[in-house]
Amino acid sequence: MNKHIAKLFAFFLIASFSSLSVANSGFPGRQVYVDVNTIEMEDLHKRLSEFILVDVRSRFEYNTMHIKNALHLPVAEKTFNDDIRSLYRMARKPVVFYCNGVTCLKSYQAARSANVIGGINSSKVMAFDAGMLAWAKAHPKDSILLGQSPLETNLLIADTKFNKHLLGFNEFKAEADKGAVVIDVRDAFQRNGKSLFPGKDTNIPLDKSAKMHSIIMKAKEDGKTVLVYDAVGRQVRWLQYALEKEGLSEYYFLKGGAAAK
Repeated sequence: MNKHIAKLFAFFLIASFSSLSVANSGFPGRQVYVDVNTIEMEDLHKRLSEFILVDVRSRFEYNTMHIKNALHLPVAEKTFNDDIRSLYRMARKPVVFYCNGVTCLKSYQAARSANVIGGINSSKVMAFDAGMLAWAKAHPKDSILLGQSPLETNLLIADTKFNKHLLGFNEFKAEADKGAVVIDVRDAFQRNGKSLFPGKDTNIPLDKSAKMHSIIMKAKEDGKTVLVYDAVGRQVRWLQYALEKEGLSEYYFLKGGAAAK
């Protein structure tokens, strides 16, 4: 290889790595799940009919808001791999998984699991990692909020309102120490048997809606503050719709979830 060709090759190699770095910079999960193929939002939107779209979040999150025509198969369920295998046998289309985006890892975890399932070509498994909220803002006509579509963007809870209900770890702990009701909504595989506030919090995954409602209503009746935390600060955004609907005002979420501790 002569010097000119070598320099040219080196230039394109550096340019390729630079482009990849820029593309991945806002998505930390891509650095960890390097074996998982991803798809960008507009590419997915243009080609929606070509894919089986699967929401891998909890039933509660899915019922609150989801992409139109998306199937629901929670990655936390033990039957997930069998369900994906059956789905793929029937449809034979590429599968795209999504969750809450950016810091949420469930779409990557689902794609990685699907990659090792017999009969599914890994090139036909992808993660849409921009997530649900980003999709809803960009494509309200292809989104469903609380059973209604097209989604009315004015009904989305604004970032400013969400941020008003965020507390850093020390503030969150101080409120817990004062006797607030503390709820850990992480799934079992996210929690892994570990509590941030032993003896003070109750683990209620979002799908346990009846128990969640009961505890929240009791806290409201007793005039207690409700504190909620999840894995990375994403799931609580969907719970906020329910808390607002129930008329709560004294509720707070742990900024960044358990991962930020």
